Amino acid sequence: MNKHRITALMLALIFLVIPVLSGCSNSMSDEEMVAIFKERYGAAYSLNEYIWGKGIEPGEYDSSTPLNPYYVKVKDEVPYRTKAELKAAIADVYVSDLVEGEIRELLFTGYGDNGPEPRYSEADGVLTVDVKHKGFDLVGKFLPETAKVKRSTATTIVFDVIYERDGKQWEESVMMKLEDGVWRFEAPMY
Repeated sequence: MNKHRITALMLALIFLVIPVLSGCSNSMSDEEMVAIFKERYGAAYSLNEYIWGKGIEPGEYDSSTPLNPYYVKVKDEVPYRTKAELKAAIADVYVSDLVEGEIRELLFTGYGDNGPEPRYSEADGVLTVDVKHKGFDLVGKFLPETAKVKRSTATTIVFDVIYERDGKQWEESVMMKLEDGVWRFEAPMY
């Protein structure tokens, strides 16, 4: 092969490879990605209390009842009045694998014959909560203002973010995935 053919071949390969490689990168700036993290974390933070924390506030009930589980309709003022509304809100901030796996079992289906009952049910089209189900205290939180992009592709972003609990702080890596055009967290954000 002569030098001109080799040069032409090399240029052709470069022009083919550059678009392929650039298709794997994220076209957003770091500032845009951090803004997405902050907005999505705000939504996840409030939902975490309903998923893993104290749960949605119930209406009035007799706390001395021995029933276990004991499902009570949620208060009229709560933001989610049906299972569908709650599930849609959760599916908006967490990836489908998490929503259809761990979260679905915990909140809506339970863990089978020998496991805990679901946290929520529905009666007469209204969400009910098992008031005997005690979540755990969500004592830690991410500090969204500390989020920095660690790496990104067209479908994933990894952030380094300071996590604070019990007066101590450390850096954690958090991943978001793009699903159906929406950035969602890949793991629980509590």
